[in-house]
Amino acid sequence: MKIAIIYAYNGAKFQGSQTQPNGKAVEDALNLALRKIGVFSQVTSSSRTDAGVHALMQLSSVDVGDFWDLTKLKNELNRHLPASVFVKNVKKVNADFHPRYSAKARAYRYLLFCGRQRIELADLVCFCAKPDMKVLNEALGLFCGERDFSGFYKSGSNEKSPVRRLFYARARARKTALGEFVIIAFKGNGFLRSQVRLMVANALECAKNPEKLEILKNRLENKMSNVLDLYRNQKSYDEILTTLSGDDNTIKLKYGCPSREEINIPYDEEFANKCYTCSYFSYCKGDCECFNNICTFPKKWFNYIKENCID
Repeated sequence: MKIAIIYAYNGAKFQGSQTQPNGKAVEDALNLALRKIGVFSQVTSSSRTDAGVHALMQLSSVDVGDFWDLTKLKNELNRHLPASVFVKNVKKVNADFHPRYSAKARAYRYLLFCGRQRIELADLVCFCAKPDMKVLNEALGLFCGERDFSGFYKSGSNEKSPVRRLFYARARARKTALGEFVIIAFKGNGFLRSQVRLMVANALECAKNPEKLEILKNRLENKMSNVLDLYRNQKSYDEILTTLSGDDNTIKLKYGCPSREEINIPYDEEFANKCYTCSYFSYCKGDCECFNNICTFPKKWFNYIKENCID
């Protein structure tokens, strides 16, 4: 009998949802609980979440014996799972059901807390000043529809296509006894690795500086055709060219310069977080260094371009 397990978890103490060699992922906790009650099949989940990301309605499927009473199975799982994982429901599904491919939509929420930092919320929210809600929602609206999100995911996701359809993306503010929250909600047919985080970061950057709405729009419409086009939207454009070449009047790059992946430059996780709002991100995927808020080219990649793409 194939069953669907619907559960919630606090991801603060897990290294993501997908099973890990060190056994510290959410799926590892679920598989361990299943083994303790005599179920040795491995779970298959509807989606993956990164380390520190929580879920309210995650779904995984697994094959169990036909003799199981589903209510008893749910209770037994909760008895063996850590307190940070809670099974809400267990349902019987068809044999051809697949948590990922049978899903019609996925939804994410990003929580901002617009008040003084509170320790009890540290694992649950992002602390920041309240953004301009009108501009924030205008920026979020740009992500809706079917789009190529090549510039909004981290390398290593092994996806066949960067095209996804977002049904909605919007933010709302809510005042509580603790303080004011901003809830940013997304719903789409699927999401790339770190896509939600990148969309939030770019939308918040637009809320700080509305002039960047046009830059975001251009990124989504793929109007930026080469590396230098990206820097034309940066006030440090001339400085960067002078730093790199010594003569910004002689550098002209051909269209279709290679991405970082095409010449096998390894991705470095260390640089990822500070690159989320950079318009150059779609080329370097975080494999760069930052000095005085100016991105510097990965050396191997820049040398390749200098040798093969400069007129």
